[in-house]
Amino acid sequence: MSSLAKQLRVSVIGIRNRLGSVPIFSMVLVAFMYMSAFAQTAAKQSYVIVGKRANGSTLTIRRSQTLLLELPVEMSSGASWEFAQVNKNLWRYRVLQEDEAERLRTKKILGPDENQLGKPTREFGQTEKQVLQLKPKRTGSSTVSLHEVRPWEPEIVKDTYTLHIVTTE
Repeated sequence: MSSLAKQLRVSVIGIRNRLGSVPIFSMVLVAFMYMSAFAQTAAKQSYVIVGKRANGSTLTIRRSQTLLLELPVEMSSGASWEFAQVNKNLWRYRVLQEDEAERLRTKKILGPDENQLGKPTREFGQTEKQVLQLKPKRTGSSTVSLHEVRPWEPEIVKDTYTLHIVTTE
């Protein structure tokens, strides 16, 4: 028996002796719930999520983290957020598809889109959340700018969003 297995066996026996009548199944269930909560916390820590309120601010993230920008947009009017300025040497960036954002909501990395709660279909002019992702390639600092535009009217900018980001090791 390996030393790790012996330590685990001694730990389980010690816990059982202290807890007396608590069944092993209950202890395993508690351990599983703890590990599950830890895994969710670890997953959330690998993401930094900011919204409209962060516009114009400076943000510091670690190189191991992924930045998610969750911004309101009237998609039914044809508008969407596009990257206007981003340093391609520092960032891998993209706009997430709706199903990708929904998977992040299912995993509880992103909160629910309050505008969609309880609504089976979208209404024209309804505000939704669009999710954009930035992953650092290396450490450094840069400014990322976004424009809310309609693809057929790129010269008409409905809204802007700017974030100065410092990436550390």
